[in-house]
Amino acid sequence: AMFGYAFVNFVDELKALRARQIFEGFTEWGVETDKVCEVSWSDMHQGLLAHVNRYRSSPVMHESVPDEYKPAVYSQGQRVAFPAPTKRIRVPRIRRAPEGGEDDGGEDDYGLDGDI
Repeated sequence: AMFGYAFVNFVDELKALRARQIFEGFTEWGVETDKVCEVSWSDMHQGLLAHVNRYRSSPVMHESVPDEYKPAVYSQGQRVAFPAPTKRIRVPRIRRAPEGGEDDGGEDDYGLDGDI
């Protein structure tokens, strides 16, 4: 099954708390799904720079990965260029669900294995 997540870096704590109130439990996706939004604070990485540094040289940024699966940075509501990698980006290894696993049999979900 597909899943998605986002890291949102707020520059204002009150706005972050308000967004949490709005999105926690959200279910109005516009498509039929049982998915419920769960909001949590990041325990591993905090701040824009930490997330950029985590993903800029990650296999998820490889040219073979479709853009819609890559991290994106926005400023003032507009997408801006993601900072360049600091080393060569490895080709991602695609995880496949085991026989009888949870994969819905559809297209690759770009579940990546490794250092992402």
